[in-house]
Amino acid sequence: MIIESIETFLVPPRWLFVRIGTDSGLAGWGEASLEGHAEAVRATVHAFEGLLLGQDAARIEFHWQRMTKSGFYRGGPVFGSAVAGLDQALWDIKGKELGVPVYELLGGSVRDRVRVYGWIGGDDPSGVAEAIEGQLAAGLTAVKMNASGPQDNLGALADTDAILARAAAARQSLGKDNDFALDFHGRISPAYARRLLPMLEEFHPLFVEEPVVPELGAALRSIVDATSIPIATGERLYSRWDCREALEAGVAVLQPDLGRVA
Repeated sequence: MIIESIETFLVPPRWLFVRIGTDSGLAGWGEASLEGHAEAVRATVHAFEGLLLGQDAARIEFHWQRMTKSGFYRGGPVFGSAVAGLDQALWDIKGKELGVPVYELLGGSVRDRVRVYGWIGGDDPSGVAEAIEGQLAAGLTAVKMNASGPQDNLGALADTDAILARAAAARQSLGKDNDFALDFHGRISPAYARRLLPMLEEFHPLFVEEPVVPELGAALRSIVDATSIPIATGERLYSRWDCREALEAGVAVLQPDLGRVA
């Protein structure tokens, strides 16, 4: 089954989908979205045509190795998103050819149910309770929200008070049987994280996500050691090698984005 075509489709406001067509008539779809940089990813997807067109679609691992390792420059969000979309499309073709869901090719299903949370934003602490009530009414048992808006990374006392108030409002609305997680989007410094996170422990967040930017991964161990709150990260890590530092630091939740990880 030979790869005959690679097409990309931009879908507003931020999605990019990849379609690989073959001489058998089977086609596979993948997602290569990278918000704000879809055109760069699109160009990268088509730059891989020289490696893929005319090749056997069944050789998925071979193609992955060539796309990720044959060039001098590797990794990062643009390359990672392009490879992820193409890799997904090749697996989609393989599943269609064999007549089975792709998860069966990857070892079979693991669980019958998965707990999900609802995103409520939360830059304005006054809106937290109302947003949580809406998610609980929909049947969810957990939410995630911004810990803060953009701020100086050392944090003034007023910043700290606002973050603590947001967490307190969430816990009061959720009670003891439901959960919330706080996402910092890497907006604070390691020093402020070590000061702030112990103050949040009384509200028992499910986890704190990305307290610092991934470039400061070397500081994660000190943050993990400073608090009992589980630390999550990984949305801006783009390969298994990028994840190594976070795992060695002892993060509790790893969050790779399947549309960006090569």
